[in-house]
Amino acid sequence: MKTIKENKKALVVEGGGMRGIFTTGVLDSFLSSAFDPFDMYFGVSVGASTLSSFLAGQFKRHFRIFTEMACRPEFMSLKRMITGGSYMDLDWLWNTVEASSPLDTPSIDLNLKGKECYIVCTHVETGKPLYLSPWGKEWIGILKASSAIPLLYKHFPQFEGAPLADGGVSDPIPVMEAYNKGARHIVVIRTRPVNARKEAWLTPAISSMFFNNTPQLKEEIRSQARRYNETLDFMESPPSDLTITQIAPQTAMKTRRTSKQNQFLINDYSEGVKRGLHAIDILDPKDQQALTH
Repeated sequence: MKTIKENKKALVVEGGGMRGIFTTGVLDSFLSSAFDPFDMYFGVSVGASTLSSFLAGQFKRHFRIFTEMACRPEFMSLKRMITGGSYMDLDWLWNTVEASSPLDTPSIDLNLKGKECYIVCTHVETGKPLYLSPWGKEWIGILKASSAIPLLYKHFPQFEGAPLADGGVSDPIPVMEAYNKGARHIVVIRTRPVNARKEAWLTPAISSMFFNNTPQLKEEIRSQARRYNETLDFMESPPSDLTITQIAPQTAMKTRRTSKQNQFLINDYSEGVKRGLHAIDILDPKDQQALTH
């Protein structure tokens, strides 16, 4: 039987839509400081996308994506949603990004040699999380699937014949999965303050209205907030052999999931850079701490 090597260092990156601009700042501070002590990486939704830019060594790539592309009406449009389309046009965004600032996937694959990386997606038919390890041309499709928020994006990207949805539905902060895979020192980049609890995203009535054809996904959406808060409980009282460091905004960010205000984005990016540099200065895997002040 294969045994899991423990005592690994893992980086876990939460999603959060446009709040990922904070994460971008943190990861850019890591890049500018050549800080990468990790053996494993876990990315969820937009956290997976920002993580990919970090792994590729593409400094400020995601800052440009957030401030120059994701704010445009071609990506987020309430009018389009009202008339039957998707609020978030991931197809347009991915095509635009790859045309103007393509992800350097060969560099990712090279930089991950000897390491592990998992992108979290949700299997639409089972409702369970999938922890996928992309390689080569698989990166773009899997990253897109991990960001496909049900209702806001009306399609389910396919991977190996399976319909997938946003990874945040089934495992929004995969610290327990990292622990189960042998991580004993985990750094978590959050897009909410450390003590912020999650409330249900959709009411049962709305869930039934839109997801009756995908009952397992509907159940996962209904229980998402409970799972999120259980993960926070785990991080607050981890096993004795695990240390967790959280890098998080001090207060709720002005940038929200679907914000388009450029100044908010720039300010929250700067806050992420500051929190990231602070983490590098004091990060000690022997100490469990929340880097919020």
